[in-house]
Amino acid sequence: MGIAYLVVSWLLLQVVDVVAPMLALPDWAAKLVLLLLAIGFPVALLLAWAFELTPEGVRREEPGENEAGPTRRRAIDVVVFAALAVVLGYVAVERLSEESGPMPVTAPQGEPAATDVAAPAAMDGTPGTSIAVLPFLNLSGDPEQEYFSDGISEELLTVLSRVPGLRVASRTSAFAFKGENRNLRDIASILEVNHILEGSVRKAGNRVRITVQLIDAANDRHLWSETYDRELTDIFAIQDEISTAIVDSLSDTLGVGAAATISVPAVTENMDAYDVFLQATSVDAVLSIETRRQQVELLERAVELDPGFARGWTALAIALNNLPTWDHSLDVATYTARAREAAERSLAIDPDDPGIHLTLATIAYSEHDWFAWREHLAHAGEVDAALAERDPFWVGILAQEHLGLGYIARAQAIAEAGLATAPDNSFLHLMVGISLLDLRRPDEALPYIDQAITLGYAGNAQNLLWHNYAVMDGRDIVWTSVTGEAWMNHDPDLLPLLPHARRLVFSAKEDRPLEIRRFWRVADELGFSRETLLGPSPRWGPRLGVGILLALGEYAPIADHYWGNTPMFWMWEPGLQRLRRSDAFEARVRESGMLAFWKDNGWPDLCRPVADDDFECD
Repeated sequence: MGIAYLVVSWLLLQVVDVVAPMLALPDWAAKLVLLLLAIGFPVALLLAWAFELTPEGVRREEPGENEAGPTRRRAIDVVVFAALAVVLGYVAVERLSEESGPMPVTAPQGEPAATDVAAPAAMDGTPGTSIAVLPFLNLSGDPEQEYFSDGISEELLTVLSRVPGLRVASRTSAFAFKGENRNLRDIASILEVNHILEGSVRKAGNRVRITVQLIDAANDRHLWSETYDRELTDIFAIQDEISTAIVDSLSDTLGVGAAATISVPAVTENMDAYDVFLQATSVDAVLSIETRRQQVELLERAVELDPGFARGWTALAIALNNLPTWDHSLDVATYTARAREAAERSLAIDPDDPGIHLTLATIAYSEHDWFAWREHLAHAGEVDAALAERDPFWVGILAQEHLGLGYIARAQAIAEAGLATAPDNSFLHLMVGISLLDLRRPDEALPYIDQAITLGYAGNAQNLLWHNYAVMDGRDIVWTSVTGEAWMNHDPDLLPLLPHARRLVFSAKEDRPLEIRRFWRVADELGFSRETLLGPSPRWGPRLGVGILLALGEYAPIADHYWGNTPMFWMWEPGLQRLRRSDAFEARVRESGMLAFWKDNGWPDLCRPVADDDFECD
């Protein structure tokens, strides 16, 4: 009977430990169960001593029964009861010495790859306070509600990232720990933070329950915890209360954010619009043409539900402005105009939002209005410099835009500063890598680009590296493999041209004019007209590809490519020197107003003035 009590007690404690956080039970629930088990212990001891468990059931033990073995049986009982007392005593001391137990957390299959970029101080007691907001558990009983719990986590992360003196692990870092249980100390060590915020969300109808815990990762000590049961209309008030409580808790011990005022305004009174907005935010987890289109559709629905939703209009403006860079079948001018219209709607509603000024800067950049771009950046900094300096999304955009204008060293510095707070951001790694590559420092650049790909960047960097490697080293087999795969995926009709394109590209040391004439003759024989080959591909970029166009000396389609749908930062890549020395490049620089901006803002790293109104670029 003593063994049965031991087993049942242990199992009951384990069940309570797992179920209590899922049901958002108060902290004292587990302690109450432990206390009841302790009270029941002497009762179980007396019963085990006075009664005997037999095949016929439990019955009282009569004097004289089992005289041959009572001494040994009672000795066994003493051992069992002693062991039970030790176990319950240990558990009691362990449980009652803590304020409460940690909730289950999630973790990735493997640890994020290490980076050479210096990161802020972690959990070893060094100055600098940091926190990771783990994705909240979805306890709504519906997997389709996952976007809501993720969205609440991300909203809190965004608010906390603007607290002075507090370093917040990026969304990419924190959300990597989703899917498996893992020790909080391990998570904190990997993310290099000294505090963890975790919680759960239960959404049912028009009500929501949010349970949050702030944990000191060095010792698993709970600094603060709370459960909020509210109507969904109070969701912004909940976010405000949570953020304020966290900052207050940290400032009490470490002085973080002591002078900061946390405020989470109600960005919309239409909870259906906010719900759709969170769905659009969750789409960012996967980058593709399809998800970019889906995001635009969701945001259009959000602002239709609430035309006064300024933040929704801002997000829609960004999504519309970016969509043509993913889907090259779309007209850039049309979508830029739609983006500006959405941005103007947001500006009219909330002119003091720094996000809208950064958005207007990006739209002006897409319109090649470089002076307006500079003015909007200055205005955004005046309103709230922290947003542009600490939000990894905007840091990446700023680095990309400076790089596109040719300010390569400046772009590198911006991206490297961003990596100090978001060391696992793939796009920031790409920006540093491309900048170093453009500055002719390939040995330093390649680890950053490789890290960007490892961390999930799915753009053109990989093909660019392989293409350059193949051409510089004369690896025609590698070049054929990379180009053939691209054509197979995007334009399989071109495959008959592949061997002839390879011969053209690798004829740099031979008679290139002869090879160019030969290529066009073979193309004509295979049924390809010059006009279709020099046009855009069905999905992305020039149909023949930049490398083949360079070999053909057809620079105008390449210039159209970089002044059209494709981000301009690619055009400073070392292999495009012939493009930058072409008449087509010079014409685009002049027509777009870039030359006037250079004269007023300073010359880019690879260009310099020649005479009064001329320039040259390396």
